[in-house]
Amino acid sequence: MKFLSLPTLIQREIFLNFSIPKLLILSFCSKRLKYLIQSIQKYRLKKIHTINYSFGLKDTFFVLGYGYSTSILTMQLTFKPLSEKLIIPMENLNFLAQKCSSYFSLNKSSKWCQETMYFYDKNQKEVIAQGIHYYLYRLFGPSVNYQVVSDFYELPPRLENINRSDVILKYLKEEKHELEAYFNATQNQEYVHLKGDLSSRLIPNSVVYGTKQMKINCCGSYGDEVLFRFRGESLFLKDTMFRNSTIITFLNEWKSNRGFKNIKYLSIVCCDQKYLDTAVIEKNVEIKQLSQSEKMLVLTWKERTMVCMSQDDLSVDRSIMSRSYLIRDFDGEGASIEIYPTHFVFAVWSATENPHATEHLKTSG
Repeated sequence: MKFLSLPTLIQREIFLNFSIPKLLILSFCSKRLKYLIQSIQKYRLKKIHTINYSFGLKDTFFVLGYGYSTSILTMQLTFKPLSEKLIIPMENLNFLAQKCSSYFSLNKSSKWCQETMYFYDKNQKEVIAQGIHYYLYRLFGPSVNYQVVSDFYELPPRLENINRSDVILKYLKEEKHELEAYFNATQNQEYVHLKGDLSSRLIPNSVVYGTKQMKINCCGSYGDEVLFRFRGESLFLKDTMFRNSTIITFLNEWKSNRGFKNIKYLSIVCCDQKYLDTAVIEKNVEIKQLSQSEKMLVLTWKERTMVCMSQDDLSVDRSIMSRSYLIRDFDGEGASIEIYPTHFVFAVWSATENPHATEHLKTSG
């Protein structure tokens, strides 16, 4: 290939005329061309901080690339199923593609993003998705945030080295052992967002409960068992029901250092009804209170989230403003608490961006 013998400066100028999706297609041509693109277009590849695999209805899925500090979609690959008799093999990604066509679409930032469309054999969906991810992971490297989003009716393909995922369990037909096999293949994620009654869908010691940060839409079910099984650091439960006794047990176990040692943040948002009784909880837990004359303690921290067009950052700001707090007997660690009939928040001081918390209480005391 004569192109490979051209001076680097000329190669770089030629590459500037190609969008990221077209550079990707060029990289299929040979290993030498792939390595060349990685070498002299490294600064462009590094502008993508998130690659999102979105699996939708009718076996169509999308691979989306998002840039740093911007809502601009810099890469969009669309994969649609096609009947076998019209398919021609495309070897580089080990998937079947009938044709490749490009067209333009306007994103929310009013800048043009080129979309590349591939047609594939839907009987090979999981193998195809795995091949695509394997190739992109080697091209963009491990520093990129890789995430998976699924639709209502099927589990997404099992992909390794995924950082974040959003999976709806409520309508899945898979049995518990099948779900566990899927999560075993994608474990050690930073963030997982699930929708459904986990106690009825997952085994009690599921690897999912070891996820560092989880957000769960309980869809109107009780979330007590999820809290007792959780082994990570941050747990956010919404659209759920909770018993006062569970909150009491949680706070007393944490205070005495008998349990929940890993948890740094806990947020519970109940259904419309008032499930939590503040007076009952405070009566059964040694919760300390700042007086009305003292300033409330305000804590802020960062919480991981999924990246999308409307959320381009890897985290969102969270905060708690409360006069209620708990001191752990074992090491003097503190945690701020909010208790209302419909929601509960718990945040450990040392895990937040607020080292002043202990000093504030000493001054107030």
